[in-house]
Amino acid sequence: DLGTSIAPHRPVVADLLDFLPATLELILAAMVIAIVVGIPLGVISGIRERSWVDHLVRFLAIGGVSLPAFWLAVLLELVFVNKLGWLPVEGRYTDSLAIATSFREVTGFVVLDALLQGNPSIFFDGLIHLILPAVTLAAYPVGLVARMVRAMMIEVLGENYIRTAKAYGLPARLIHYRYALKNAIGPAIVALGLSFAFSLT
Repeated sequence: DLGTSIAPHRPVVADLLDFLPATLELILAAMVIAIVVGIPLGVISGIRERSWVDHLVRFLAIGGVSLPAFWLAVLLELVFVNKLGWLPVEGRYTDSLAIATSFREVTGFVVLDALLQGNPSIFFDGLIHLILPAVTLAAYPVGLVARMVRAMMIEVLGENYIRTAKAYGLPARLIHYRYALKNAIGPAIVALGLSFAFSLT
């Protein structure tokens, strides 16, 4: 029993359960961005240690970890909403589009509900509405994952089995992504799990 919330006069647990699907959808989108962007950046940075690419990735990673999310959100809103007018700033989908396509929320996950109902308009509209908040929320885990993967790649690339693979003449791409990354990814997965829990709270 977490009590009754002040404004709507409902049990706090009921409010939490109402908003949990939207929160999970946003966090999962942010984690996907962190995986898709952070891991390749860390690998590239680790492979090209002390190059301009490495310096750029480290600068971006430190920026992602250091920037407060609320300030980054305001900056992204100023650029992509106010200046360029590319992305929406509120809601989870466009209400008029939902009415026109007879969309209804079932699970609370807009993107999943749109897929289940075979509604591509709401699916893409929901993804567009997810971009700004997901990127804002993903900045910290992207920086964290990129830095961890970079550090582990540098360490793993100095191991004897990597030298042996190079001596056998295996392609660099195979060595980096199949052998080195497999052993360097562990700490990054742990960091993603902790970031997920932190974002959820």
